[in-house]
Amino acid sequence: MNIIKSIYSGIKASAFLLGVFSLSSCLENGDETIILETDTVMGIPSDSKADPNPVISNPNADIPNIQYITEKIDGQYVMRIDMTGIQDPNTKEWLKLFGIGSNEESTQNIWVSVDNKPKGFIVKNTIDNEDNNRRAMNDVVFLVDNSGSMSEEANAIARDIINWAQKLNSTLDVKFGCVGYDGRIRGAINLTSYNEMSDYLNRSTGTSRTVGFSGTDADELEYAASSYTTSYYEDECGTAALRFADEQFTFRNGANRIYINFTDEPNYPKNQAGYSVLFVSDQNNWNTSQGTIHTVYSGNRNFVETIYIEEYPWKMSDYTGGTTLYASSSFTGVTLDDLPVTGALQNSYVIHFTNIKEFMDGKVHQVKITVLSEDGTVRGEKIFNVIFKEKEEDDTNDEEDSEDISKDNLIGDWKVETYLFEVYKDGKLIGSEVEGEGEDILESFSSRGIYVYHNDLTTGKWTLSSNKLTIKYSENDTEVWTITKLTSSEMVRELEESEGDYVYKYKITSKKL
Repeated sequence: MNIIKSIYSGIKASAFLLGVFSLSSCLENGDETIILETDTVMGIPSDSKADPNPVISNPNADIPNIQYITEKIDGQYVMRIDMTGIQDPNTKEWLKLFGIGSNEESTQNIWVSVDNKPKGFIVKNTIDNEDNNRRAMNDVVFLVDNSGSMSEEANAIARDIINWAQKLNSTLDVKFGCVGYDGRIRGAINLTSYNEMSDYLNRSTGTSRTVGFSGTDADELEYAASSYTTSYYEDECGTAALRFADEQFTFRNGANRIYINFTDEPNYPKNQAGYSVLFVSDQNNWNTSQGTIHTVYSGNRNFVETIYIEEYPWKMSDYTGGTTLYASSSFTGVTLDDLPVTGALQNSYVIHFTNIKEFMDGKVHQVKITVLSEDGTVRGEKIFNVIFKEKEEDDTNDEEDSEDISKDNLIGDWKVETYLFEVYKDGKLIGSEVEGEGEDILESFSSRGIYVYHNDLTTGKWTLSSNKLTIKYSENDTEVWTITKLTSSEMVRELEESEGDYVYKYKITSKKL
């Protein structure tokens, strides 16, 4: 029995059957809806000034996957969207984006809506803007096929990764990670600085450069790697390497996630749907905020694709709005500067819009971004689902509160101080319960990725990616918590579940023993 089932046994069932709690348990102003209709934060135009997204036909431009986060600025809730650049498919130039209204130099060419309601917004190019709060963060992960067939390319790839990363590091807010793979995960280093990435790749030569695990969490990464094995032979699976990084690396909250996959072979998922290139085509598997995959392919392109058996690896780029660079087996005459992702990163954008309080109801809402150049030659659209969540507010200046959400802080024994259980129907809070004081509810997170709920000795495996804590008890029993606060002594985490018209929200506050 997992912690939710144990703590809330009977409470949720009662709430669902009765459909109501005592109104006295409702939070104050819990059902208040605030709609802003004036120009407010950061010069963001009101929604009344926004036009509907234009209808486009025959889209020809890829809008990459994006990052989004809800912020509170000047007392108002604001959604921030970070995305890399959009390329004109004809001229290969990078599109300059302009928001609502026009001036002497520009005409609006990007529109945003939520549930088909036009939104007022501002859009800023992160390179042109000196405001660090509007500069996109980028977490870049290199997925490197280190099978024997890559021996000719290996040194050239490592050289170019180091040179390219150095250039990016001088102009952008960027961290780097790396995964070496064939049919197994054979090496990795978590997101780190340019210097540490360079040191990692220079430990050896050839394909051995990306063999072995480094960094403060090397042991944990090596332990987790065994769960991503598709073959003990050189049947490369880039999707397995992608999922390893997504689930095991510590991405920064709000950072654009960029993957670059280097390979000369098809993707071999060994009949496992979870490691097929199709995995990232489904937003239920690969949410738009999980990253954009770019491909550098140096092998034979003339093979016949068989899904789940022998797949085109560049399709992961096609599905996420990424780009593909085809190179020779020697990697001569090619640098990563030629990779379109370079321009995409240097032409990153930050979009802000407000008036989102009405959408912060725990339900899924549809965000649509439409791009249409003035002459109609660039046409693109991206639709993705968002649950607008309110960030945990903390008015204290405790130095501990600024600590990163990290595995080091999570590892150890914890005592649950309080747990909050809320029930919503049709977006309105209908009841809540706060329990836990005086009770001994204990759980542990080991450095080897083992979770133990001591009250009934339930065990599982835990992983931490950015602020997402996943506890897997079995194939059919998994919890995915959002950590809103994690220091060396305190943890706050939240989870949502839905049943019909009801949404159940859990919030657990724990102290480290």
